[in-house]
Amino acid sequence: MNVTYFKYALEVEKTASITQAANNLYMGQPNLTKAIKKLEASVGFAIFKRTQHGVYPTKKGAEFLSYARNIISLIDEMEALYSQNNANMVNFNICVPRASYITYTFSKFINELVKKKELNVDFRETGSTEIINNVASGEYNLGIIRYSNRHEKYFKSIMADKSLQRKQLWEFEYLVLMSEENPLAKSKEIRLEDLELFTEITHGDFSVPSVNHTQLYKNDAQPKNQSRIYIYERGSQFDLLNGVPTTYMWVSPLPSEILKEHKLVQRRCVNVGDMCKDILIHRTDYKLSKTEKSFFDCLNQTIEELSAETYI
Repeated sequence: MNVTYFKYALEVEKTASITQAANNLYMGQPNLTKAIKKLEASVGFAIFKRTQHGVYPTKKGAEFLSYARNIISLIDEMEALYSQNNANMVNFNICVPRASYITYTFSKFINELVKKKELNVDFRETGSTEIINNVASGEYNLGIIRYSNRHEKYFKSIMADKSLQRKQLWEFEYLVLMSEENPLAKSKEIRLEDLELFTEITHGDFSVPSVNHTQLYKNDAQPKNQSRIYIYERGSQFDLLNGVPTTYMWVSPLPSEILKEHKLVQRRCVNVGDMCKDILIHRTDYKLSKTEKSFFDCLNQTIEELSAETYI
């Protein structure tokens, strides 16, 4: 059971109104209704009955809400005790796309933070659709989603429906990442047709319409006879690129330190059309902590440095 749903149900009980409860929780009414239905499905009975005069607990629902209230009270007491005994503890959780520049910045940020604070960190890499759901449900406080410009309207609609705030972090052009030993690494110019004899490495768990290889080409014209290797762990991509020099990946720009460490190069493909965006999202009622703001200051600095580079 999702404890956040307990809080939703208790607010509905308090207001006797789905509409008012949704307003108090800073979320859309449809999302609150879905959450209550999911909670009722998980317990196996109706928690509320809808009447002309409002929404009220059923007999079983009232008993359940009594337990839920006690559980929330205990959690609040634990959190208060935890914060008193661990004043130096930093809690940080975020869902992000598989982007090396984000992980690179996060590692540097945590490396400095761990020298001063005790940490409780949850850093998860996954696809945009799952990130949106994780943040909307309250499982994660922050998320960074990635989509191509052609799908911006779709994602804006989803975020609005789930009452999520958004802020653009970066708009960029995907680059071709490859080994220094790849025959294309020293080519004067790379075009889509040049990639036809090479194998693309791509993440296999993209959620349509998230960003994947089919959305990078003008007029949907993809390289012909394209072979691919699908991976599900970002850590294996550098090993494959080095171990199989005839492979490549589409990536957001990488810091030079990563390229040097793994003996990789990143190149522009001159006839790729669409741009991509990385977007920070959080719930409407969520306020970023000082630590979280500091991390995004560091991330923006990395983005500025990468944006200043010239890619050929």
